[in-house]
Amino acid sequence: MLSVICGPSGHAADNLILKGTLLEPPPCEFNMGETSQVNFGDRVGVRKVDGKNYKQRVNYKFVCDADLKPFLVTLLLTGETTSYDNAAIQSDRDNLGIRMLIDGQPFTANMQVVMVHGHLPVIEAVPVKKPGSTLTAGAFSAAATIRVNTYDLLPTQEVPFTNGLSLRHRRFSINRAL
Repeated sequence: MLSVICGPSGHAADNLILKGTLLEPPPCEFNMGETSQVNFGDRVGVRKVDGKNYKQRVNYKFVCDADLKPFLVTLLLTGETTSYDNAAIQSDRDNLGIRMLIDGQPFTANMQVVMVHGHLPVIEAVPVKKPGSTLTAGAFSAAATIRVNTYDLLPTQEVPFTNGLSLRHRRFSINRAL
């Protein structure tokens, strides 16, 4: 049964006030718009490339204009991957890729990785070769892009991410990619 309270003029009196605050994800920058460079040096042995040797940390900065606690922040690696490792960026040398790691786990291309608030993940790069192949001597390079995505969260669905986190009852409503 529904009852309506009416005022003297026959209209229902207001008995509910609805209010809130609209938020927009703050602008964030990965590496302040600069390109990070990883130099493996001039002494990478063609027989020592095994996905462990020559691992280098990627130095970067992550800056946002405001508090990120009400938002979900992800990192996305894009670039041409090798045919044998979807976390390895193809180099300009046959059979050689650069595997990307985030907090020690493969940083799979085209898969968003959730950033944990208050923790700047360690990103590393390590040369890998195609299994069963032989590398030839010479200079090499590879290039990729890391994007920051910030999302406003709304309760509705479950979204799995590559680093094992699963957000139950969450849906993305605002996307700002930098």
